[in-house]
Amino acid sequence: MYKKRSRKLGFWIFLLSVIGLLVKADVLTINHLPFLQSHIKEVYSQNKEGIEGITAKQILLKERGGAVLYDRSSQQKTSIASLTKIMTAVCLIEAFPDTHQQVIIPSDIFPYIWEEELATAGFQQNEVVSLEAVLYGIMLPSGAEAALAGAIYAAGTEQAFVEWMNQKAKELGMNQTQFSNVTGVDSTSHFSTASDLVKLVEYALENPTFYRLFTTLTYRTLSTALQPEGLQLNSTLLMTGEALGWEQGEIIGGKTGYTLDAGQCLASLAVVNGKEYIMILLGAEGSPGSDQLNIRESRFIYQKFTRACLKS
Repeated sequence: MYKKRSRKLGFWIFLLSVIGLLVKADVLTINHLPFLQSHIKEVYSQNKEGIEGITAKQILLKERGGAVLYDRSSQQKTSIASLTKIMTAVCLIEAFPDTHQQVIIPSDIFPYIWEEELATAGFQQNEVVSLEAVLYGIMLPSGAEAALAGAIYAAGTEQAFVEWMNQKAKELGMNQTQFSNVTGVDSTSHFSTASDLVKLVEYALENPTFYRLFTTLTYRTLSTALQPEGLQLNSTLLMTGEALGWEQGEIIGGKTGYTLDAGQCLASLAVVNGKEYIMILLGAEGSPGSDQLNIRESRFIYQKFTRACLKS
């Protein structure tokens, strides 16, 4: 269904771009082509409102540093699950540009993690690891113990660190965003929008350390006293077996998320024909154990709208 509709929409976008050039040159006017009017309305509607079969509630796709290609309800406030950890990582990197500091994984954070059934990276209680390892633990397997340990190391308490996150959001003009925790646990006082998250990701990617984190899919930590062989960390993008590439492009990095309120989410970076594109996709149907529509729908939208952009 996606492929069939993609070809149809791509054809009409290309045709309309040609017609636009002819109109600009005063060769013809739309009034001369009444038989196209219904198709023009169809193309406009699909670009403005959405695509049949896509379950995500909020989407924003743009060329990195460039124009928006697709927007679905990007100003709507919603839960963002572990996409929260992008801001957690940004604040840690900016507080400690040298990531060789040693961080302890406090034992007292684990009862909360177990109670909330949060994802973990695999660090042990009271293990001492580098801040670099903590950052990879946050961004790849979405480890709650890594996020909490980093926040406590940096600011003393999680809530003190949350104040840093909200201050950074304010500095970036993320005016429809509020954080109340560092992990993405659902709360009425914890929300953002696809539009605000694109601002965050675009800003974060300018930092080489964050760019490396965001585009790394596997990482092994150094040996520690509690884990002599280190800890293998794999991106959640790899855990489902969903393909990340297609004929002309590939998702090269990202951060997934899921909660009951947020649904399946994905912030991603793709390269298509040598150009980089950023997408925030929120509220896709499913759960961690179901088909990963956050990845599948992101891949489809990248393929569809970047192709239309290139043809136009």
